[in-house]
Amino acid sequence: MLIENLENTELEEIHKAFIDAFSEYEIQIDMPIAKLEEMLVVRSLHKGYSVCCRIDDTIAGFALIGYRLLEGKRTIYDIATGTIKQYQNQGVGGILIRSLKEAMVRDQLDRFQLEVLENNIAAQKLYEKNGFAKSRKLKCYSTEKNQLREPEVTYEIAEDDSLLQTIREEDYLGYQPAWQNSLLSYQNLKTRYRVVVLKDKTEIAGYGLVHKENGDILQLGINPRYRNENIEGQLVGLLKEKTTANELKILNIEADSVLSHKIEKMGFENLINQFEMVLSMA
Repeated sequence: MLIENLENTELEEIHKAFIDAFSEYEIQIDMPIAKLEEMLVVRSLHKGYSVCCRIDDTIAGFALIGYRLLEGKRTIYDIATGTIKQYQNQGVGGILIRSLKEAMVRDQLDRFQLEVLENNIAAQKLYEKNGFAKSRKLKCYSTEKNQLREPEVTYEIAEDDSLLQTIREEDYLGYQPAWQNSLLSYQNLKTRYRVVVLKDKTEIAGYGLVHKENGDILQLGINPRYRNENIEGQLVGLLKEKTTANELKILNIEADSVLSHKIEKMGFENLINQFEMVLSMA
């Protein structure tokens, strides 16, 4: 058994292992190689911190790891960890986590964060055994576009993402965005998203970001002074016209946040929930 980073591993080999590992996952995953490549770019893949476990020169398990400097903390993120079917339930996941913890000590990293499905108790126990703690619950939603009402837009519409440089996203969201939903993710691959900004004169009342093809709404940000004016509904009504997908999805909204309650009232269905878990080295 050999543990190595993925710096010299081709995407095709990683993709083959990914498809095998998640072929019987609780959530059906459609992941052609181009979609995997996009996900890795958006979530800030760091091949040097990403690792795999090889057995007989085959990737038995892998951990695809992102890296960012967040609030001054050197942070790694588990984009995806998996073990191919042949080697599942043989401790490969634990070996990969311990390898990553060693890298954190070696490189003086501050945080390791990830998400795990709410009902994946075995994975939660594995992470807790390795020092992770649950930090919050995240909820995932979807709706068909034709189920949404047509809202009356009451503010000036702009599509200028430079306006977002003037805001603190946590103020507009009401919570810290999950890794994959942050403005950093958007900035990694802007060409795949459309932006809508609602302006009240020179002030941003709210903004939204949606993927052009798959309908993922990356963020719905509302100016705290405008939280009682159905800005969310106006934005969703505009964003649905900016994507070719028939379904809109909003993933990893903090549970019990203002936004989670607002979109439930709009008719979004809560599909599944996750826990964000964090290992802090401070």
